[in-house]
Amino acid sequence: MSKGIIANSVMNAAAGMLLLLTGFVSSIITARLLGPEANGIVAFSLWLVMTGASIAELGSSITLLKTMPQLSAEGYDERRRRGFAAILVSFMMFSTVALLALYALFFLTSEEMHWAETAPSVALVTGALFFVQAIGSFVKFYLIGEKKLGAFFKLTVGVSIVQLAGVAAGAVFYGVEGVLVGYALGQLVLFFATLPILLARRDWCGVSLKYLASSSVILSIQFIIDSIFLNRLELLFLQQFWSVEMVGYYAVGLSIANIALQLPIQMTGSLLPYYSERRHNSDDSTLPVEVFAAVTRSMAYIVLPMSLGLAAISSELVLVVFGEAFRRSGTVVALLALVAPAYTFMQILSLYLLSMDRARSRLNISVIGGLLMVVGCLLIIPRLAAEGAALVRILVFVAMSVMMIRQTGFGSQLSGLYTSLTKVTLAAVLCACGAISALEFIQGPAGLVAAILAGTFCYFAALRVLRAVPAEDVDVMRAILDKMPSLLKRPVGHAINFIAPRLPGDPDRAKVAPGEFSLEPAEGAGRSAALPVVFDGTIGLFMPENPVAKKRSAAVLFVSPWGFEEMCSRKFFRVAAEHFSDIGVPSLRFDYRGTGDALDFDALPARLETWENSIRAAAAKLKSLSGCDHIVLIAQGLGATLAHRIGSSIDGVDSLVMLAPVLSGRAYLRELNMWSKIIDADLGLGKEHVQTAKVQIAGLVMPEEIAAELGKLNIASPQGLAASRYLILERPAKADDTGFADALKALGADVEQTAFEGYDELATNPLFAKTPMAVVAQLTTWLEANTTETSAAHSPEAIDNPPLAGEGFTEMPVRFGSHDHLVGVVSRPIGEIKGNAVLFLSTAYDRHAGWGRTTVDMARELARQGVVSLRFDSANVGDSPPRPDAPEQVLYSSTQTEDAVASLDLLESIVAGPVMVAGRCSGGYVAFRAGVADERLKAVVSINPFVYYWDPEIPVRKEHVVSVPRSLDDYGQRLARLDTLKRLLSGQVDVVAALQNIVIAGGRRLSPWIAPLLELLPDRRHIAREVRQSFALFGKRNVPLTLIYSEGDVGLDHVYFHFGPRGAKLSRYPNVRLLMLPDADHNLTPPQSRKFVLDEIIRLARA
Repeated sequence: MSKGIIANSVMNAAAGMLLLLTGFVSSIITARLLGPEANGIVAFSLWLVMTGASIAELGSSITLLKTMPQLSAEGYDERRRRGFAAILVSFMMFSTVALLALYALFFLTSEEMHWAETAPSVALVTGALFFVQAIGSFVKFYLIGEKKLGAFFKLTVGVSIVQLAGVAAGAVFYGVEGVLVGYALGQLVLFFATLPILLARRDWCGVSLKYLASSSVILSIQFIIDSIFLNRLELLFLQQFWSVEMVGYYAVGLSIANIALQLPIQMTGSLLPYYSERRHNSDDSTLPVEVFAAVTRSMAYIVLPMSLGLAAISSELVLVVFGEAFRRSGTVVALLALVAPAYTFMQILSLYLLSMDRARSRLNISVIGGLLMVVGCLLIIPRLAAEGAALVRILVFVAMSVMMIRQTGFGSQLSGLYTSLTKVTLAAVLCACGAISALEFIQGPAGLVAAILAGTFCYFAALRVLRAVPAEDVDVMRAILDKMPSLLKRPVGHAINFIAPRLPGDPDRAKVAPGEFSLEPAEGAGRSAALPVVFDGTIGLFMPENPVAKKRSAAVLFVSPWGFEEMCSRKFFRVAAEHFSDIGVPSLRFDYRGTGDALDFDALPARLETWENSIRAAAAKLKSLSGCDHIVLIAQGLGATLAHRIGSSIDGVDSLVMLAPVLSGRAYLRELNMWSKIIDADLGLGKEHVQTAKVQIAGLVMPEEIAAELGKLNIASPQGLAASRYLILERPAKADDTGFADALKALGADVEQTAFEGYDELATNPLFAKTPMAVVAQLTTWLEANTTETSAAHSPEAIDNPPLAGEGFTEMPVRFGSHDHLVGVVSRPIGEIKGNAVLFLSTAYDRHAGWGRTTVDMARELARQGVVSLRFDSANVGDSPPRPDAPEQVLYSSTQTEDAVASLDLLESIVAGPVMVAGRCSGGYVAFRAGVADERLKAVVSINPFVYYWDPEIPVRKEHVVSVPRSLDDYGQRLARLDTLKRLLSGQVDVVAALQNIVIAGGRRLSPWIAPLLELLPDRRHIAREVRQSFALFGKRNVPLTLIYSEGDVGLDHVYFHFGPRGAKLSRYPNVRLLMLPDADHNLTPPQSRKFVLDEIIRLARA
């Protein structure tokens, strides 16, 4: 947001707050000295004056604010611009005199309309005040339009001094008439400041009368409607249906509520010139949504806490300021304070529409708002008096704001703004709670001070916890801080640093858009996938050298790490293989027995020797496919250890690249155990939920025999060499430890050791593992330097594979898609095929084997039951390269649905008969959307989906896929466990992040109760409609849809939002089943949760 608009808004707000304070003190003087009835008479007179003055402007204020910046941009000097303003003030003078004449004719001749015994004299003074105020108000808009906020502030000081003195003296000596004279004396300051403009030489500045008339007519009508029907019309109804005394109670409420209302009104006063200038200077004469959003957020930081905080202390404030006689005004103040956010938002929207020359749309909304105000006052005020008047005001302004949002056309582009406003609102609610709590212990003036301090602290603390202030707003705050007086810099700087601390690891805001993924095509976009190959009880992927590259003298065999590290490194190996292919180096990557797509150990011993034999078999297969005699082993983690142990037994291995090698098996097992506990804790799994195996991580179990061997394994002091040449990339924390490298050198090896840059970002989580491109480039350069070009024949571009035969099933790897970019595995029964075929969709960025190898186990069990299935990696997931038409981030995108349809085409070509689909989390989302998109799917199982429809206009940001807050139930279950308390006390829990997520989860839990209102918002309406239509479509097709959720899963809040608490409204769809999984995490780590899901899939497959 522009620093200029902030500075002008602050100065304008300062002047407005001074006038507000002046008016507030004036009302206190009147109420204290003259009582409720006299206060009501003054309030009614002031309402007449304000209404008349607003009508008299004929929209000249808006015309002035919009036109002055344009004239300045077109080169007209200040003298000529003043001449243009003189024309407008002349029209205003004429309308003021006309209205004054009508006022005299009506009120001075209609005795029955008098509202007090002193009505004739009060009416005379009211008329004089109207004339002075109507003319004097013009200078305010002139100075704002000219951006002379300093001069306006000085005039405001003069108004305040004269008005306070006049009101006080008038109340003491002359009563009601004296008070009104005091107000008139204050307005004389502005009246005299307007006279030089009125007397200036007229200058049209190239603006035609026709244009001025056409642009002013609609504005004039709108201002008349707003002034009559939206500017405290309820005072008239209170006076008619109740009494002047009731008007007095309401007036007190208005005077206090103005504390929260007038500040934003004054701050929005300089918005129209700002909007107009930004639009005038833009290339396409439009105003970016970011400008509107930034303005709205800036107002919200002030308005929301002031509004809710004032509502919290309203009763006590009324008693302290106005006394016991006005106790009834407490509730009125609370309700009127809640008007401020809706009114401010309405003002921002109004000025936006006017700046975009949408005055007619704004007029239509004013007409509707005026009708709603009249109807509401007629229906509610006779029953609820002053409190009802306040409720009507809230409802009307909310309705008008909703209508204006629709007119902006921003739609779903405001989703980020709504998220920010939700956070700020939650912070404001906590502000109110803090204030109320303070008043429970301390009353009176001291209690008010304590409440304000407590509310302020709670608000700032909540902003910090919720991370409610976006980075761009923080940057603007810090820029403004530099221009503040030195006396204020320190405390304000501390406040900014408190609510928006710069945390370690925060991205450089000057370089990275907060929370955004790259929109550029991902690494490898447009490539074909590697060729699947079956050998030695496993499935591998052979990447031949690029046909346009000169083939080199060696091929690369990738030797994988184990477990969670292998899941994170899958894409890294794929990208590296593609880069090696481009320089003429073919490669092969594969799964060990008992991992990934390989067969289980079966009759083979579950020992390291079996895995080492897999490496030997892979090397032989690679030589056969590539025609290369020389092999370079590139191995990571435990794979590097195994490669070092057996490299010398493989002919042709002359180079070994060890990435983050495991040197000590015992240390490795300890690290696995630690990582396992961290992952289980993050998933909310207690000891009773995880498998009892000695070594397990992320649902993957290491055979006990292998774990026992590893406990005794240590290669830190090598006794022999696997190859003559070593390249070691050690973890950054261990990069300086060269003991192993020195020992290899002592044995005669050529050894180079560097840091594995990016290892920590790679091995943290498959969901957001970052491919270390610098390492890929380093390895590619190293291969070029240590291999030579040859004239050997190129590797084959197709491979005929036998099926992978297991106990009760056979499997065949496949490569398919529009350009052979998708890889997967088809599982088939050995005997008769029965029931529906099943399409398994991968989750997030997990490979198709599934979390804890779940999908592999399910597919093979289904095959034993006679069911065919296909599991595959979506584009840019696991071993499937990205599509050329999709950006880096593919989750919740239509391209994943298109990949699902392509896999459905493949499955239909393999097996005749119906097909069903199953997926978890984002895979569950794609399963749901694929079921909507393709009627060939005859059943859908969606497990723990976060949403059912993602608006394509809303970009998927990192927090949507990386840090989705847990549900409130999940937090409750965690807090009830002893191990959570231990982690909390030991500092292993990020308390700030947890509190932030609990607040967000609480907001989501409350959302079902306000869903009907939220669905009225433009960016929510079409989403809710799309969800309902999708469920209705499944029902129309009679497609069984099973929704399975882990108890307490975050996705349940989405169910409850659309279908009510506990999903009660799903009963409208007889084809839908909602099943709950007890004692299960989001990833289905416990074996019993996987069996539950498998049983449901089998039931539908056989149906």
